[in-house]
Amino acid sequence: MSASARVHSLDALKELREKLCAFGVDAQEALCSTELEIRRVFDWLQSRAKHWQHAVRECQEEVVRAKSELTRRKYGQGSGPGPGCTDQEIALRKAQEKLRQAEEKVENCRRWSRNLPQAITEYHGPARQFGGFLEADLKHSAALLERKIAALEAYVAVPSATHSGPADTGPAQGAMTP
Repeated sequence: MSASARVHSLDALKELREKLCAFGVDAQEALCSTELEIRRVFDWLQSRAKHWQHAVRECQEEVVRAKSELTRRKYGQGSGPGPGCTDQEIALRKAQEKLRQAEEKVENCRRWSRNLPQAITEYHGPARQFGGFLEADLKHSAALLERKIAALEAYVAVPSATHSGPADTGPAQGAMTP
């Protein structure tokens, strides 16, 4: 049950090994880059939460000032028509809207602070598995491929003992029997 391998180009196998190794390097860099990005997102989220909490305090103060100005304008006059308070009402509505938006941003930051760790945990399982594949299986496969290439090169370098001339029907050069 002797079958021969028909390898037409050892260069293609060498190129495959090079590409496999390059893939391993690129994949390791991608995993490291992703870990750095995760840390950066955590830091960014914390800074945004602090920023929006500070913004909420400022907006609350602005609402209090706007309410105070509106009250002063409405009831500060003795009797008779006053100068009106439309501008103060508009300012109060704007301040309340800014406060609502800032509070919404704080809530979004809190929600993401709760959800992000779970999403990262779901990522880490497959990422560790892939990292293990890169560390062990890919390196083992590249080494195995290197040994097979060396064996094929040695096989091709051996002169054929059955070579009897142009009518030879033996295995072609580069062929390998398993």
